[in-house]
Amino acid sequence: MSWTADGRLGAVFVADASGEASELRLYEARADAWRTLLEGAYGDALAWSPDGAWLAFPSWADNTDGEMVNQLYVIRSDGSGLQNVAPSLPGLKLSFAWMDAHTLAFSTLLQHSGAGSIYLFSLPEGRITEITPWEGAETLSEYDALTPLPDGSLAFTAWSGGDIYQPNWQTFIGSLADGSIQAVPGLPSFHFWSPDGHWAVGVTDGDPQSGTPDVLTLFSRQDFSLRQVLRLETGAFQTLVWSPDSRYALVQGNRWWLLSVSGKAISVDEGLGISAWEADAPSWQAP
Repeated sequence: MSWTADGRLGAVFVADASGEASELRLYEARADAWRTLLEGAYGDALAWSPDGAWLAFPSWADNTDGEMVNQLYVIRSDGSGLQNVAPSLPGLKLSFAWMDAHTLAFSTLLQHSGAGSIYLFSLPEGRITEITPWEGAETLSEYDALTPLPDGSLAFTAWSGGDIYQPNWQTFIGSLADGSIQAVPGLPSFHFWSPDGHWAVGVTDGDPQSGTPDVLTLFSRQDFSLRQVLRLETGAFQTLVWSPDSRYALVQGNRWWLLSVSGKAISVDEGLGISAWEADAPSWQAP
């Protein structure tokens, strides 16, 4: 379930019995009512525009001349305005996120070559602008995990070398204003940014064979510091959700943990009253 910032609307894809199509369903919290926006072969990833007026989502991928291809769409919350964002761009639309209420950022990937790029789609003009390669980082590829930050910059992960045995995935912050890019050394490629963009929690999976634990690392954008803040049983980590004020993160592992930006983590199992193994898609109440 994907919610608007104000918690007024929720959206989810529900597959039909055949598994060959799905419905995009909208939930109106105040009315406690569901309605179907559209039906078709669409994916399950969703992104709301900051004002809750638009939804972005991909289609399922198809093999076209040996290359996997999908499409990226936007639709209004009232079901109107459905449009294909980039019908002429080949490859997979890998990651997408709203920079603001009228601008959608998305990445593409050609699986055979590994080539990829990041684009901006302007909703009012229907215009697409390529913003990569970044200055001084022309060799980056396979852009993923796009995360707009409140200052207008864009955080993302990218492949910066190596091979399948020793891959080199890194996290970067790119400025759309001047085209500069800054690496975030040591932050795991699997991470969660706080709403204010000042913090990120990275997750490093443990190794079942050696028994090493899952490790959570807190990154501060103010001084680019990194510190380990929580260790979980191997394979226990499930998900993490930040509070709207960016002061705390709720961690769902083999139990519930409340992590503060001071680095302190406390168990809150008794306070929540439900086992972390039994819960799904936790969220914070909208402010």
